[in-house]
Amino acid sequence: MENLESILEELEKFEKKSGVGVSKVLEEYIQHVAKTGDTVFPWHRIRHFMRHMLETVMNEFYENCGGEDMSECGNVPAFSYSATRDKLLHHFDTFAGAPFTIQRLCEIMVDPTRHYKRTDKFLRGLEKNVLVVSNIEPGRQ
Repeated sequence: MENLESILEELEKFEKKSGVGVSKVLEEYIQHVAKTGDTVFPWHRIRHFMRHMLETVMNEFYENCGGEDMSECGNVPAFSYSATRDKLLHHFDTFAGAPFTIQRLCEIMVDPTRHYKRTDKFLRGLEKNVLVVSNIEPGRQ
């Protein structure tokens, strides 16, 4: 994560191309945030990329692990992938700044199957990190 200008250029290209393909530079950037918790850039510069990554990871996890066949339990509401995904993305869109859980969100996006094997548990784990109200500024941890 040495050249901040190249990361900014890649973020701008990514936004102009409407999220087509994630470059190696952006992959390294998200790994940096997962490792350090420092977003480096203001939220308005990274929001589009982070949302795209969140949506992509959720969709890929669902495609690989399924999830609509969860058996219902009396004390747990029935799981709906699309409703939960839409709720998370809607709440993500309301952030005025990077959520204080951005480091954990990036950790999950980098390696989603490290702690989760089922789609419902994965989305509930994301939910705990997205349904927050506090923000952080770049450069602060």
